[in-house]
Amino acid sequence: MKIWNKTIDFYSRAKSNKWLNYFANFCRISLALGFIPSGFVKIKGERFASGLSINHPLGHYLEALYQTDFYYTTR
Repeated sequence: MKIWNKTIDFYSRAKSNKWLNYFANFCRISLALGFIPSGFVKIKGERFASGLSINHPLGHYLEALYQTDFYYTTR
């Protein structure tokens, strides 16, 4: 129980810290803004990594997703 109480105490102090709260909100907003460009690419129906070679394993995977029309609908 001692570890649990220390964890609760740490969480309470971290939650009441104004600067830590600002940092957490900054991280959330930055993460959300980071996904906007990739979301627009997907909405437009373009390939996500068009510069990546199809011979590369990740390029092959993304090309397979593009060809299946499951994630990239062309309608």
